[in-house]
Amino acid sequence: MRALVVLAALAFITYLGWALLTHDTATFSDAMSHPWAKVVVADFYLGIFSFAALVWAAEGFLPALVWGGATTFLGNPVTAAWVAFRGIPLLLKLREAQAPTEEPV
Repeated sequence: MRALVVLAALAFITYLGWALLTHDTATFSDAMSHPWAKVVVADFYLGIFSFAALVWAAEGFLPALVWGGATTFLGNPVTAAWVAFRGIPLLLKLREAQAPTEEPV
């Protein structure tokens, strides 16, 4: 699972690099004049808020502030890094702790 998340993040970073190198960023303001572009941006910020809430619940306020801030400026590859290297191990520990234990006979 971790490898899949990392691979998806690397694919996104590659796509982002391609877009930055081959397309004029001046058209961004033109794109933002369309309602659907604003919906996508609002969706991105909702994702940041939700992710920061998850990190806050798992690790506390300061890590949520750091991870949420990094996601705001660097995008979802930051979220993918947290999921791959912090979130998945955390969930596996939680699953292990909740697994029923067998009583010795």
